[in-house]
Amino acid sequence: MHRPIRLIHPFSFDRPTVGYVDSNMVAKEGPLSIPARMLLALVLFSAVVIGGCDEEEITGPQSRITVSTTQLIFTAPAGGSNPPQQKLTIAQDASPYDPPRVSRGQSWVSLIVSSNLNPDTLFVSVSIAGLPVGEYVDTVLVEVQRTVNSPVAIEVRLIVTPSLTTSRSSVRFNALAGGGDPPAETLSVIAPGGGIGAVGVTNNAGWLNIAPTSGVVPLELSLSASVSGLASGEYRDTVRIVSTGLDSSATEFPVILGVSSWQTSSVLVSFDLADLWFVSADTGYAVGIAVGGIGQSSAGIIIETTDGGATWTTAQSVVPGGFESIAFSGLQVGWIVGDSGSMYTTVDRGATWVPVDRATLGVDSTINFFAVAFANALVGWAAGSDGTVIATTDGGASWTPQASGTNRIITDLHIISATEVWACGLGGVVSRTLNGGSSWQPRPSGTTDDFWGIAASDSGIVVLGSDGRVQFSQTDGATWTVVDMGTDVLLQDLVFASPQTGWLVGNNGTIYRTDDGGGTWVPQVLDATSLLAGVFARSTNLVWTVGENGVTARSQSGGF
Repeated sequence: MHRPIRLIHPFSFDRPTVGYVDSNMVAKEGPLSIPARMLLALVLFSAVVIGGCDEEEITGPQSRITVSTTQLIFTAPAGGSNPPQQKLTIAQDASPYDPPRVSRGQSWVSLIVSSNLNPDTLFVSVSIAGLPVGEYVDTVLVEVQRTVNSPVAIEVRLIVTPSLTTSRSSVRFNALAGGGDPPAETLSVIAPGGGIGAVGVTNNAGWLNIAPTSGVVPLELSLSASVSGLASGEYRDTVRIVSTGLDSSATEFPVILGVSSWQTSSVLVSFDLADLWFVSADTGYAVGIAVGGIGQSSAGIIIETTDGGATWTTAQSVVPGGFESIAFSGLQVGWIVGDSGSMYTTVDRGATWVPVDRATLGVDSTINFFAVAFANALVGWAAGSDGTVIATTDGGASWTPQASGTNRIITDLHIISATEVWACGLGGVVSRTLNGGSSWQPRPSGTTDDFWGIAASDSGIVVLGSDGRVQFSQTDGATWTVVDMGTDVLLQDLVFASPQTGWLVGNNGTIYRTDDGGGTWVPQVLDATSLLAGVFARSTNLVWTVGENGVTARSQSGGF
């Protein structure tokens, strides 16, 4: 018979192994026979081998990968933006921890996995660039060593849906009240990924005409606006384009019609006006140069209006040179500066203007002034060529030169307070003082373009100049944001009637208005093509501009 005996592994006493020995082969009191000894040795050898193995080495790995989902679905319209990134977690009970390895099969799938964290996070994103309408599938594999279910497959499904879009996101028309209709505008209707056939086009406003109103994509649309019978203001409509097929795709875009209210008049074509100032809603002055004919000298010119800019008359003509800037320091006291170090002042609200001796100013006839500004009745500055800056603290009785830190022409000044003043000039010059001019600090404008105007608004400091350049700084001039104006014309002057609302003017009758402090600008229309050199506003409604060839214009409704 056989009976079991327990064989204990010599190095693992707690793990007995059962073997079997034929009792007939074992002597109770003597040595085993040779066959019995051989069998016992074989049993002992097996016990050593089996007893020295871990359970895992016999049965294989027992750790597992666990993922939070095995399918991710992305949906996006053809030609649009990529859908948002998605994520899942990867957990494992392996010890020691092994970082997971991930792979994908298609190039439109991107994977990022956080490592050395348990659970890990796998970020999955997809790109629809260049993909036509359709459904796309890829498999992402997650592998971890010593796990029984590695790799784990995750399905990534991308659905690119039909979409309609247009070649322009919006359309704007600009016209003058009582004037002609603006030029027609065109745009294209397209389906970037295909899958769309016929579409219908609708809108609501009677002033907007669209042709055609239906067709097969791609489709070219012509839009025209009629200003007949429209008062000044901004008019808005929405054009909606809808697929007539089963997919019901749609898109829409806004259309704006700006009908400007600028009223233009001309004083004399021989006058080139540079700047203006209104002491009231009715009374204002503009200055510039009366261009002489052949053999005749040019003269500084002052013109006056007492009916809010409807009509103008010549107030004074002074030879030689021309005037560049005008400012009032109070209701009665005003200042004009210009060529050859000239400065004139009035103490009777412009009834008479008298020259200021250059000796008082501390300059000679080689200096041309381009700007004058006052913080109050006593404190003011004038600036011009060669970086010249002079200041007064006694209402103009005396003037003191200041070191501006530049030898470039300073073209404009803007007063924040009696101690803080900003200046701009040619070659990208921007400078400021915080102590009334005892010291001026240049600010890095980031350009060498010429600046002609500077002002302050909700956007901070705004400057403008050549090639349609407008930029603003909300960091005291340390950094600047350049505004895309969509024009490259020379921009000459700007003014803000409130922290949000302002205007700028420039060459070719250019006028723009902002209602967000200078971050964005919309064009307005003026019946003139001359260079507009100066702009002034008393409110968000009352605004005037002047320029070359004697052009003057006003709006009593903010330009719209």
